[in-house]
Amino acid sequence: MDEQQHDRRVRGALKAWMAASRMLARETARETKRTLLKANDAMADGIIRGLARIDAAFPTEKPQEPGSPPSKSKEQ
Repeated sequence: MDEQQHDRRVRGALKAWMAASRMLARETARETKRTLLKANDAMADGIIRGLARIDAAFPTEKPQEPGSPPSKSKEQ
């Protein structure tokens, strides 16, 4: 094998390695994105459940209907 053939083989191997490296980087980025989206969804669900518990623990007054007299506060 002469030097030119060797150089062509080395360049071909390097190009193949670079292409495989790019494909792996893309797949890793996709997998990372999926993982982050799942974590974000889980966090949002946790926050919603937490807010629902707080809402249940501290019920608020129902809004007054138009035309009804305002409710008297406990201090009066």
